Amino acid sequence: MLSIKKLPSPAGIPLLGNILQIKPSRIYQVLCDWARELGGFYTFKIGSKCILVVTEPDVMAEVLHERPGKFRRWVKMEELGLEVGADGVFVAEGDKWRRHRRLITPTFNLLHIKNAWEAIDATTRRLQQRWLNFAVDGSSVDMRQEAMSYTVDVVTGFAFGYELNTLEESAGELQGALSSFLQTAARRQAAVFPYWRYITLKSDREFNVALTRINHLVSGFIKSARERMENGSSPPLPPVNMIEKLVAHQNSAGSELLSDGEIIGNVLTFLLAGEDTTANTIAWAVYFIARHPVVQEKLQMEVGRVLNSTAVIPTIDQLDKLPYAHAIIQETMRLKPVFPLLTLEPNEDVEIQGVEVLKGTPVFLLIGYPGQDTRHFIHAGEFLPERWLDSQAYEQDNKKACTPFGIGPRHCPGHQLAMHEALMAISMLAKNFDVKADESAGPTEETYAFTLCPSHVSVCLMKRHE
Repeated sequence: MLSIKKLPSPAGIPLLGNILQIKPSRIYQVLCDWARELGGFYTFKIGSKCILVVTEPDVMAEVLHERPGKFRRWVKMEELGLEVGADGVFVAEGDKWRRHRRLITPTFNLLHIKNAWEAIDATTRRLQQRWLNFAVDGSSVDMRQEAMSYTVDVVTGFAFGYELNTLEESAGELQGALSSFLQTAARRQAAVFPYWRYITLKSDREFNVALTRINHLVSGFIKSARERMENGSSPPLPPVNMIEKLVAHQNSAGSELLSDGEIIGNVLTFLLAGEDTTANTIAWAVYFIARHPVVQEKLQMEVGRVLNSTAVIPTIDQLDKLPYAHAIIQETMRLKPVFPLLTLEPNEDVEIQGVEVLKGTPVFLLIGYPGQDTRHFIHAGEFLPERWLDSQAYEQDNKKACTPFGIGPRHCPGHQLAMHEALMAISMLAKNFDVKADESAGPTEETYAFTLCPSHVSVCLMKRHE
């Protein structure tokens, strides 16, 4: 069996390792650059800590299917989550994770999405009206900010039963808090030493303010859920969304204890994950649509055939009639993956591809990397939605190498909601607007904050007249 020390690694410096080569907002891109240079199996160091990086799809799939038995989330990520009160399904392990997952997964199934369709439809129509106003006055629109407002409203309505309506009310404070939270968490993930536990920098003070704002909002969601369910009725009203199910479980006789902290942690987790991941996918999709006129035209033709005179998809079933729209979202997630980097560690000494990996060794899976690897996708750097529809023309593509929502027991439970949100947004855009990139706003840059965030997606909208 090969020692991990024999694997290739980038040159570093004593004591610090490779930390000076890694800017937190660029860590994923740096790891991908090293993969192109060193191959799909290499190590690097943060301080004295040696980290294994894996990019091969088959190997990553094997590791992910071994969770939560042989592998767990990197303990540093659990510490960071618990430190800020995110004691939910994302950081939970073992039996605790199984308990959380059993409670949460059913609330994101297709039946619940159908039951919430009226609210999702109403949120999409508010977004349409907002964009009509932008089209009238001709101002540039940042689609990342727009998508963040949209997804916050959908997630809070769907999972928490709370109509936040950031699309029509001031949302800057909340959006800033969510962005600050994720950026700081990504920065702390790459830190050699947890300095924030001893000294407080300006960025950490801003993070604490953001966390206070978010926790206040989350506490309000929980209070509203309890009030609705109790409401003087006997028996109490049945739960209709994720947060109410958690509250009901906590109140049920004979159930395993679910602490207030665990409820808060799950609400916080889905507020952050549900807003950021889907918002960035929508924003990147618009980025590509605006820069590929032929793609935009094909999407408009498909949406026009399905919607006729309707501005927004009226029923969830009609989303299945939009294969090209689905392909656009798939291709967007291939090039700009939702969650491109997973950080794990083995619960015991293991062998990975003939390499001995000791218990507790950080293992970084670059699950977004194969999507841009020419070994797995023909013309890997090009935006080609057709590759998801024409299996014969793109028979060389390894579709199984693209797993934006993860695989195995711990794949993303909210993936169906995320896909439906993205499809609703881009189909509404295509039906009602022509979209063009605003090049005067400067280039869009890629930033890592657990998801691949665009610095901005500035576009101009023009109302369509069919």
